[in-house]
Amino acid sequence: MRFTRRWGPHRIAYHLRLHRSTVGRVLARYKMPKLINIDQATGLPVRRPKPKRYEVAAPGQLVHVEAPWV
Repeated sequence: MRFTRRWGPHRIAYHLRLHRSTVGRVLARYKMPKLINIDQATGLPVRRPKPKRYEVAAPGQLVHVEAPWV
């Protein structure tokens, strides 16, 4: 029901006559993606690009300075 009808835990709980928290725990246990992360056309999970991380060897090596005058 999660993928075919795009139902959230509230509606699934109402349909199955279970508590909403129980349905939410089951969805979390089986690592079901949230509806916002599922493609509406295909029903497959959408992968978002990971943010670019900057790692430096020493503190202060990567410094950002804004100058209002140029």
